[in-house]
Amino acid sequence: MSSSSSIKSILPTSWRRVYRNIKLLFTADFEFTLRRLDYDERSFRGLAELFLKKNFPSIIAPYIPQNAIHAKQGKIFSQYGEDGMLLHIFQLIGVKYFRFVEFGVSDGRENLSNIFGLLCQWKGVVMEANPKISEKARSFYRTHLIGPAADRITLIEALVTPTNINDLLCSAEMTGEIDFLSIDIDSHDYWVWKAIKVISPRVVVIEYNSFLGKHEPLTIPLDPNFDRYASHPFGYYYGTSLSAAVKLGKEKGYTFVGCEPTGGVNAFFIRNDVMISEIEEVTVEQGFIPQMRRAKLFPTADQQFEQIKHLPLEKV
Repeated sequence: MSSSSSIKSILPTSWRRVYRNIKLLFTADFEFTLRRLDYDERSFRGLAELFLKKNFPSIIAPYIPQNAIHAKQGKIFSQYGEDGMLLHIFQLIGVKYFRFVEFGVSDGRENLSNIFGLLCQWKGVVMEANPKISEKARSFYRTHLIGPAADRITLIEALVTPTNINDLLCSAEMTGEIDFLSIDIDSHDYWVWKAIKVISPRVVVIEYNSFLGKHEPLTIPLDPNFDRYASHPFGYYYGTSLSAAVKLGKEKGYTFVGCEPTGGVNAFFIRNDVMISEIEEVTVEQGFIPQMRRAKLFPTADQQFEQIKHLPLEKV
C-alpha cells in the first residue's frame, strides 16, 4: 500500500475530500485547487454553524432575532444564512413535491436551491442569463451531480423576463405544484413574480432592494433594455422594494414571514394554505433589513433610498 493510500485510509470520511484537494496542490492547477479549498472551507463552516446552534445553543454568542426564523439562519451553500432558515421552514411545513425553481443562479455556488438540489436530492430547474457564468454553473453541477443524480437539475441559459418566464418553465416541464421558488435576477424581479402562472410554489424567496426604501411599494418600470449598471454607476437601481414584494405576495396568496438578517437582501414567503401557527407573519416594518454589504456607507434605509430616488420608479 502506498503512503498516500495509507494516509487517506485513516482519515475520517468527511476529511478525505480536503486531503484530496491538498494533494492536488502538487499535481493539478493551483488556482483551481485554491478555489476548491475555499469552497470546502465555507461549506464546513456552514455545517459547523448549524451543528453548534442545534446542539450547543448556550455557548453561542447572544443573538436576539427580530422573529423566530431569524434564529435558524445558517450557511452551507447560500450567500448568507438562508439555508438554515429554509431548512427550518420545511421541517415545520413538510415537503410534498421535492421540486424547485431558481432564477439567477450565477456560477451555481451560492444558490438558495443548492441545499435541496445537492443535499436533499430534489428535482429542479435553474436559470442564468450570462453565457460565461452559465458555463461555470454547468461545470459546478457537473462536478457535484454524479451518476443517476446528473439529470436531477436542469440548467437553462436564458434571460428571464415577464413575457417568457411561463414558456421557459413549460419547456422545462416544470409546471403545477412545487415546493420552492427563488427569484434573484437583479432587474424585473417584481414583474416576473407577478407574471408567473404555470407553477404554484409553497415557499417563495425573492430578492428585494433596500435602496428602494422601506415605506412605499416601489419597483423599477418594465424596460426590455434595462441595464442595472447603465442606470446607476454602482448598480443600486434594480428590483423591488420589500413593501412592493409583500403587497404582491398578499395578492398572490402568500404570507410574509421575514428577511435573512445578516445580508438584508432576501424576503421569505409561505403560501397561505400551508402556513402553520408555529411560523408567525411579520409586517414590513418588523421584517425589513437594510442591505448589510453597503451599511458602512449608507447605514439606514432612508440614506440608501437617497441614492436612487431621482431615478424612474413605479408605485404598485
